[in-house]
Amino acid sequence: MTSQRNVWEHLGATDADWAVASRPERRNGAWADDLDEFYASGARRIDEVLDRLPEQAQRASVLDYGSGTGRLSFALAARFDRVTSADISTSMIALLEKRAAERGITNISTVDLNAGDPPANHDLAISLITLQHVQTFETVDRALRTISASLHPGGYAVIDFPTPPATLRRRVQPSYRAYRWLRAVGVSTPRLDKLGLSGISMLYEAPEPFEKRLLAAGLRTLGVSLDDQAYSVQGTYVTQRVVPE
Repeated sequence: MTSQRNVWEHLGATDADWAVASRPERRNGAWADDLDEFYASGARRIDEVLDRLPEQAQRASVLDYGSGTGRLSFALAARFDRVTSADISTSMIALLEKRAAERGITNISTVDLNAGDPPANHDLAISLITLQHVQTFETVDRALRTISASLHPGGYAVIDFPTPPATLRRRVQPSYRAYRWLRAVGVSTPRLDKLGLSGISMLYEAPEPFEKRLLAAGLRTLGVSLDDQAYSVQGTYVTQRVVPE
């Protein structure tokens, strides 16, 4: 079996930008022809997120949890004094660092989540289209606790998580199941790449139980928006770290 860490490490080495922004037409390195649009799409998403924050939210330091190749981190670096970019894929972190240096971006620090947690006392943390791709809800809960701990009391977090899809096929995820079975019997990842199987998994949860999950991690939901996506309805949760009494 291949762990999700290995899946994302492989994707980071072979098709990193598509793994971050998985449009079908951008597979097999096609984002390389239009990196300006890749990063511009991240800037548009960040502006949408920041518009949802309360006016009193401080904007000095921010954590990008699941930063990938910096699609969102680079936009955050133009809007915050300090950015922490954290990911489980060392190959993606390395690419982020290389591109940041090429662009003269100096206010980003990186964290390998396999080696340790991000520092505390951020004003904001974001985790967009990331937590849905871990394998278990136990891992989701652990990530939410890490995100919460990265904030100062009263700090804000914006987190994406999809609701259950309407169709049985999308719930069953046959492509992902095929990937896991073929890897278990020894089929190589390059061969699976040629078959169009990436190993990316999906988790889903309805808003009410996910809000309880957030609260258990110390994040109180202030608002949630539900947006139609190709695979499901995506929930975007604006939360605030609970201030200890």
